[in-house]
Amino acid sequence: MRSKSRQQAETASYFNDKARSWYQKAEGVGGPRVNVIAQRNAYVVHVAKGREGTRHVLDVGCGVGDLACELARGGADVLGIDFAEDMISLAQDRVKKEKLSGVKFVTADFFDLGFGLAEYDLIAANGFIEYISYKQRDFFLETAHRILTPGGSLVISSRNRLFNVFSMNVYTEQEIRAGVADSLLREAVVLAGGGSAADLVNFTAAPLQDQSMLHEHTGIGVGTRYQYTPAQLVQVLAVHGFRTENMSPIHIHGAVPAFKKRHPKVHVRVAEEFHRHALHNTALLPNASAFMIHARRA
Repeated sequence: MRSKSRQQAETASYFNDKARSWYQKAEGVGGPRVNVIAQRNAYVVHVAKGREGTRHVLDVGCGVGDLACELARGGADVLGIDFAEDMISLAQDRVKKEKLSGVKFVTADFFDLGFGLAEYDLIAANGFIEYISYKQRDFFLETAHRILTPGGSLVISSRNRLFNVFSMNVYTEQEIRAGVADSLLREAVVLAGGGSAADLVNFTAAPLQDQSMLHEHTGIGVGTRYQYTPAQLVQVLAVHGFRTENMSPIHIHGAVPAFKKRHPKVHVRVAEEFHRHALHNTALLPNASAFMIHARRA
């Protein structure tokens, strides 16, 4: 087994420590808060139901197994992997409690596993690419392309770098210092005008984030959590042989995060109302702190 990078060691430690609270968060316990986990899961389920023949699914970074179990209830055979042992333990408990068949959970690092060819109709990776280096991301996408069936679907979530220019906080200042605020705003204008993934393939996107940087505190105890803009991710996917079908915003903010801290209940009500109109609505992407992409193996 490979030795973990600092980023991966921090990620494993954090999610092992927070496994029980993450389980409760996925179930919507506590609050008031926007259930980002449920929003991301719903998008994956939407993609799975819209496909013809989603029989075999791989859930990368499956956490406590909420998504994998939901897909299994829909009739898919699902393999969920995560390197946080405590997360997998809770996922396995969920399977026993619900007496589910067709779903298996394994404590494993994606980069240590060997895969065959054309094994899966759909691969989901929620909250995954933010915790891996660009080299690991490329390996992940190369492997995903190889193990998907022809026309297979890759569904991934990403922290949204475009949101930095609307958050009006230290992240905004960071982008101004990096000299990329104008590029981010230009992309936001394209999307706010209804631009699609096709409009982003040849868009001049901002440079990717410096991998050596330590990010401002995000509420997750990991020093480096990468962000992508929709254009950046669409273009990276294209390089690896994927065609982006559509994009959807996750956790849409009606006001800046400082307002959310002062008025959490209002923020949740507004965010949930926006989310009713979120599916494939690119105009809302600039105001979302995360987004989903559905791409197909081209």
